Amino acid sequence: MDNLLTQTVIFAVGVIILGPFGSSAAQESAPRACFPSISPDNPGYCILRNHVSRKCRGLLSSFSTDCLGKEVCCFDPAVTVATPEPTTTAPVTTTDSTPPPTTEVPVRYCVPDSGPPVPDGVCRAKSDIAAACLGLALSTSQNCLHEEVCCYNPPATTTTTTTERPTERRTTTTTTEAPTNPPTTLPTVVRTCRPGSYAAITNGVCTSSKLIFQQCKGKQISPSVDCLRKEYCCFYADSPVGAGFYQAGLSCSPDSNPMIGSGTCVDSYRSGDMCETMLWGRSRNCDRNQVCCYPVAAAGLATTRRKLVLTTATTSTDATASNGGGSTTASTLAQLVYTVYPLSFTQ
Repeated sequence: MDNLLTQTVIFAVGVIILGPFGSSAAQESAPRACFPSISPDNPGYCILRNHVSRKCRGLLSSFSTDCLGKEVCCFDPAVTVATPEPTTTAPVTTTDSTPPPTTEVPVRYCVPDSGPPVPDGVCRAKSDIAAACLGLALSTSQNCLHEEVCCYNPPATTTTTTTERPTERRTTTTTTEAPTNPPTTLPTVVRTCRPGSYAAITNGVCTSSKLIFQQCKGKQISPSVDCLRKEYCCFYADSPVGAGFYQAGLSCSPDSNPMIGSGTCVDSYRSGDMCETMLWGRSRNCDRNQVCCYPVAAAGLATTRRKLVLTTATTSTDATASNGGGSTTASTLAQLVYTVYPLSFTQ
């Protein structure tokens, strides 16, 4: 009797100690059945999201109210049941006599890791995203395999926000650009001027230094406090009114090449402004404090003429040397070269 009581106590203690562990292990090994929210007629089983690539290969995954927050329902779209039993605890078999379609790869749904939690994303191979995900957003997902990405359509609220912003910017831009329109319609104003300190002369007009040779021919030119920087006062006068004024139409020839006759006398301290697009040099036709400003085209013509003169002189040298007068002709040639070539250094 004592031995029977002892064995009964030992068995009861063993059941108390080992019972919870055995039931816990059996509870972990048996997956819970579920029905996906996107296809309630297809039974499946709950698995963790980070186990999808290993335990759900070749099947589909979706959200389910039968699974926990970190789980998804893995199911086979080819397996259906007439009456779903969400509360059953027995594992669902995926065997079926109907073979899966071979012409179409099953669609695997996903939730993007980054971005809005949309449930209708689709796993696509990285090599097919150019054609399969056109116009959609891309993200990694725990529901997709390593060589796949999750293609999803962003919520409509995000699209609405982005389409309204350009309209607001256009409205603001139109308001700020309005004051800039009137200055474009202002006419060009001709400003009158008085040359230097000669208040009696009032027929002057302020002219840009680049337009003096076109608009002030035959007039006198002078700096004026009435004109802007790099402008001069063009005016008529019966005779020169004093130092610092000169005839814009007065022609000159640079001493380095008298064959150029299209130059104009300019004050030396103004040559940087008035001769910035031309060549200049000293001339006996201008005053001591002036230089002769002449166009580049005239210098090019003069160069051609100098070559003709030198060619003629060389021919003359050969002919004279044959007659025994080589020393006189050589001296003449040296004088021509001395007279002509200094212009080439000023260019």
